[in-house]
Amino acid sequence: MEIAPNKIYCGDNLAILKSLPSCTVDLCYIDPPFFSRRNHKDIAKGTDEVRGFQDTWSGDIANYIEFMRPRVQEINRILKPTGSFYLHCDVSAVFHLKVMCDDIFGMDNFSTDIVWKRHSPSKNTGRNYGNIVDHILYYVKGEGYTFNVQYIPMDDSVFNIVEPETGRRFRSQPLVVKGNQEGKVFDFGGRTYTIKKGQALKWSQETINERLARNPRLIYWTGGGEPRYKTYLDESKGIKLTSLWDDIKLVTSTSSERLDYPTQKPQRFLERIISVSSNPGDVVLDAFSGSGTTLVAAKALGRGFVGIDASATACRLAASRLGLPVDAIIGHPSTHDDFTRLPSFEFRNWVAWKLNAAQKHDLAAAGIDVICRNTRIPVVIKNSGELVEKDLELLVSVLEARQARDAQKGACVATSFGQDIDAYIARLKSEKQITIYKYGIDDLLADKHVEDGITVLNRLF
Repeated sequence: MEIAPNKIYCGDNLAILKSLPSCTVDLCYIDPPFFSRRNHKDIAKGTDEVRGFQDTWSGDIANYIEFMRPRVQEINRILKPTGSFYLHCDVSAVFHLKVMCDDIFGMDNFSTDIVWKRHSPSKNTGRNYGNIVDHILYYVKGEGYTFNVQYIPMDDSVFNIVEPETGRRFRSQPLVVKGNQEGKVFDFGGRTYTIKKGQALKWSQETINERLARNPRLIYWTGGGEPRYKTYLDESKGIKLTSLWDDIKLVTSTSSERLDYPTQKPQRFLERIISVSSNPGDVVLDAFSGSGTTLVAAKALGRGFVGIDASATACRLAASRLGLPVDAIIGHPSTHDDFTRLPSFEFRNWVAWKLNAAQKHDLAAAGIDVICRNTRIPVVIKNSGELVEKDLELLVSVLEARQARDAQKGACVATSFGQDIDAYIARLKSEKQITIYKYGIDDLLADKHVEDGITVLNRLF
């Protein structure tokens, strides 16, 4: 059975992983909670969406490993025999996760610990070292795994000599090394060099002849009369990628790709992993996909993708980045009961998205949760318990203060309503000419709000 690629799943990743077929994924990268023991939250610019996740645990590191172990076991099952696995973490749990992964994948299948220098220290107090690295534990499932060698561009300043005849930049590399070829004479196209005591030459005479035939200017002679060979900037692949990655910067508040999603990783970072450990047409899985950067990188490189996240907000953001409609998200909340179980910030985000509204946290004291972008209608949202008359008092005060009659409109959204709320809204209309649109979950699912002209456009960022 093959896996269906280019899918986003919303829900508990363990249950979803268990539903996926065995040996169908070529590469899995995960960036799970780090056992930082705190909650991560960002407020997105433009939408004021709350985007985040919890990284708090009841108990010690054992609880965290108990959470991670079955998920990594399922990932191991889903990977093809030639598959690769990357687990992103930091010093908080890397040593415990390494022991866990050794147990699941086998110590012999541990490839390396990639160290990413993030360029941004944390906990840089006067009594501690500034932590500037993350760890990515890299495992393979077995033999025949994909590994496409990557190169890091070299600084142009390394090629510090210019060839006068051609203007090409180059650097010189040694030909003479330690050895025992004393007295041997080599001919470099008419100029000879005699090997001194304790020396040898890297190349044979045949190699010298072949390379000079291709490029008569290949040899560079030092002031002391030693031959060296040229490597040119325009022919350089760069430096072979090692396990220390210090050339990719963290996504900061000024980064052009920033989505205001906590712990967002640079797309270039994911593209490197995907380029090394997969080929075009392969399937890439991210079981903690967050804002979807792994999926975006996979799509950009011609790979199939499968993303899983518990946050409906994160899944909508990922879908938007990938050009997928929200109804393509498998498991996205779709019923009244689904939405009543959402955390309050997730419910608020969904309502704001449906109403094309910006969340106004600075207006919370005035009883306003969001304001519709097109109509400027303020909205009260309540996802716990019944919405009653008292919940609308501050909103009504705000509307009463407005001079223009056409501006005296508001809305309320709730999972359930008190039995007298309809009569109260009717009195506001007849006695004060204040209009309050009332929406339940089923109303928004049916797009009833569109009939009232509240929104004409949904957008995520």
